[in-house]
Amino acid sequence: MQRKRYRAVNGPGRMEMVTGMKKKLLALAAAGAVAGLTAPAMAQDLGANAQAAPGTPQTAPEAAPAPPPPRAAGALGRALFGDALEEHKIMLLGWAEGAALVSSNDSKDVSPGAFFNTTDGFNLNQAALMACSGRACPPFSFGPGAAVHNRIGPFPGPKSDKVTVDFNVTAIYGEDVQFLKTLGIDGNTRFDRNDGLKFGLTQAYLEFYLPVLEGTSVMVGSFQTPLENEIGYAFTPPNWFATHTYAFQHGPAKHVGVLVESRVVNSPTFGLLGVEAGIVKGWNNWTNEKGDPSFIGALRWRSVDMNTWIDLEGIYGNGDEDFGPGPGRGGSPYFASSSTGKYLGRLSTYLVVTQTLSTKLSVAFEGTYGQQMPGDVKFVPFAITEKAKWYGANVSARYALAPTVFLNARGEWFNDEKGAHALWNTARGDVFGATANVEWQLSPDVRVRGEVRYDDHTGAGRLFDNNTKNQQAVGLANIFFLF
Repeated sequence: MQRKRYRAVNGPGRMEMVTGMKKKLLALAAAGAVAGLTAPAMAQDLGANAQAAPGTPQTAPEAAPAPPPPRAAGALGRALFGDALEEHKIMLLGWAEGAALVSSNDSKDVSPGAFFNTTDGFNLNQAALMACSGRACPPFSFGPGAAVHNRIGPFPGPKSDKVTVDFNVTAIYGEDVQFLKTLGIDGNTRFDRNDGLKFGLTQAYLEFYLPVLEGTSVMVGSFQTPLENEIGYAFTPPNWFATHTYAFQHGPAKHVGVLVESRVVNSPTFGLLGVEAGIVKGWNNWTNEKGDPSFIGALRWRSVDMNTWIDLEGIYGNGDEDFGPGPGRGGSPYFASSSTGKYLGRLSTYLVVTQTLSTKLSVAFEGTYGQQMPGDVKFVPFAITEKAKWYGANVSARYALAPTVFLNARGEWFNDEKGAHALWNTARGDVFGATANVEWQLSPDVRVRGEVRYDDHTGAGRLFDNNTKNQQAVGLANIFFLF
C-alpha cells in the first residue's frame, strides 16, 4: 500500500489514485447516509409486534428475556412425533430457500458478486434439516434464553447452576453447500451433482453448559464459524440480505474443534461481556494437511438495554496447503504452499457493531482485515507467492415500513490487494457494492425478498462475467420458509 501511494503521488497515476480515494469515501458515505435518510422516523413506534435487530428484548441484565410468540419452527418434528420430542427439549426442524436471478452479464455466471449464488436463473440455495436439543437449538426455542449462547454472545438473565449436554446435527442440500463443505467430512459425497447441487453435513457437535463464571458453553465437533456479521444459514437476523458481502466471502465458513464461550460480566451499569476462545483445525477442514491448529477468539459486549452489540473476532493459523482438491470440496479459498514446510501464517479479523436506534430502525457496521503469508510454489495462477492482504468495510440499515415489511440497504468497499481469494481468479483491487431489498414476512416463518445489487471493480484483471467485465448488476427474487 505504501509503495502504491508513493507511485501515485509522484507519477502520472496521481489523478487516478485521488479519484479512487474519492470513490472509496463516497461509497462509505452513501452507505452511512442510509441511516440519515430514515432518521426522521426514529421517534415513531410500530408497537409490540415490530422487530428490531439484534432481535433480543430490551431488558436489564438481571431479567431473563421473554420468548417470542410461537412459531412454526419444529412443525416437521411435531407432525411426525407429536409433542414427544419437544417435551424432552428435542426439536426437528427444517427450512428451504430458493432464488430466481437475472443479471447484466453475457454469461450465466454471477460470481463472486452475488455470493453464495454463482449462476443466474433459478437456484435451490438450501433445503435443510436440523435435529437439536436444548441450548444447541436456535435461541428461545424452549422459552427464556440462556445466560450465554455460543457464537452469539452473552444474554441477560440469571445463571443456571445445572450442567447440561445438548447436540446439533444439521444437513443441507443445495447450491450454497459448495461453500459450506468440510474437507475430510463431506468434501465429496455420492449425493453431489455436477450442476452445483451438493449435500453437506454442515454441523455435528455437542454443547456442554457449565455453571462457571457467569455461565459457560463448550462446543465440541463440527460447527459453523462464529466470525463475521452474516451466517451461512438464511436466518434473519442476522442476514438482512439474500446476497453476502465480500467480507463474509473472504472469511471461513466451518470449523472442527473446540469452542468455549463464557459470560464474564453481568452488570446493571456496564452491561454484558462475553469471551470466546477455541482451537480448531483451520478453515473448512478436518484433514488439515499440516495438522497445525488454528486459534479462534472473540470479545462480545452488549449494552444494558441490549440495543448495542459490539463484537471483535479473529482467527490465526497455518495456511500452508489447507485448501481443498477442487471447487466445492472444502478447505480454505487461499492457495498457499511452501516447498520447505514453512509456517505460512494466516490472520482474519472482524469488528462488528450493531445498533438498534428505534423499533423501526437498526444499523450495522462491519470492518475486516486479513492476511496470508506467501508460499514459494506457483502451482495455479492464483497461488499466493507474495504476502497477501484483504480488508474492507460495509454499512447496512434495516427500516420497518410496516410490522411485516422491511427496507434494507447496504454499501460496501472491499480490497483484495493480490487477488488472493480463489473466486477472484487473479483479479485484484477495489470493489464497491450497493445492495437494497424489500422484505415481506408473509408469516413468522415465510419470507419473500426482492433484491437488487450493483458492483463495480477497479484494479488489475476483470472480476465479473467469467472475468470479462468490471461491473455487474443483479436482480433477484428470494423466498425462504421454516418448518
